[in-house]
Amino acid sequence: MCEIVNKLVFDKPVVLMGGGEVSKPLLQSAELVGWPVIAADGGANALFEFGMVPEAIVGDLDSLEKIDYWQQQTQVVPIAEQNTTDFEKCLYTVKAPLIVAVGFTGKRFDHTLVTLHLMQKYVDRVKLLLVTDEDVCFAWCGDLQLSLPVGSRFSLYPLSKTTFIKSSGLEYPLDGLTLEQGRLIGTSNGVSSSEVSLSGEPGGIYVVIVSLSVLGALLVQFGDS
Repeated sequence: MCEIVNKLVFDKPVVLMGGGEVSKPLLQSAELVGWPVIAADGGANALFEFGMVPEAIVGDLDSLEKIDYWQQQTQVVPIAEQNTTDFEKCLYTVKAPLIVAVGFTGKRFDHTLVTLHLMQKYVDRVKLLLVTDEDVCFAWCGDLQLSLPVGSRFSLYPLSKTTFIKSSGLEYPLDGLTLEQGRLIGTSNGVSSSEVSLSGEPGGIYVVIVSLSVLGALLVQFGDS
């Protein structure tokens, strides 16, 4: 069970910083600069190295260095329960119109798998973009419409069995295809028209993976304010 904690509530998108791989240029990119930054436990360690102070640090604090320093600089929210990861603790503690998560891939592969698990678990509860130095990813359930640059990369990875009825705007159509891990996936596709549309049977959950270069376009469509 999750602990009952006071919500950290924001009226603008939030950048959530994990302890995985992330570069300072990504955090200071034009798309993300000026948004509140929340650190998931040891994610604050990298922020210290970057000379940045988060709005809050959330987690069980077992990976957090310089705790005394941080307690003087920002709000530290300790959550002791061990049934969830620090990422999930942030997801149930932070309330914002959009969460952009960075530093939750790379390094330990099992941590990346946990990130995929949570993207599926929270697909209907949190508007979440996972951003790396190369990609932007998000989990989705049901029909999808996006405006993307022609020629840009577009990949799909099923988190559950997903059947598409019709698609448009992709180099390789998905019409009538069922995607399922271990059977058929949809990576390395491409955008052939500026409007991409997917129509699927109810219940399927999948991850969309596109290039970091289209982050700005996605933020407009996800609502960046």
